[in-house]
Amino acid sequence: MRALRGAFLAAVLAGCGVTLAPPGPPPPPTGTPETIVARYYQALARICGTGVTPESGALYEAVKKIWEAEATGSGRGSNFGGARDPPHAW
Repeated sequence: MRALRGAFLAAVLAGCGVTLAPPGPPPPPTGTPETIVARYYQALARICGTGVTPESGALYEAVKKIWEAEATGSGRGSNFGGARDPPHAW
């Protein structure tokens, strides 16, 4: 019975064009630094509804690297600047 249920689920998912992604970290975000930062802020704005997602974590790490490369990045010199990690934002 379980084998039949598994085969049925696989057939339905294949018919819908759905592929199951292998577990693991998401690929690093690509694009210009400005688009990565914009995507980070969009993910942060939705975090109360979505919770912490692998994408929000990857975007946080990418933004943190971008801002750390800047002379005044990562909120240095400010009490309020910098990236906020997703678990603390949630």
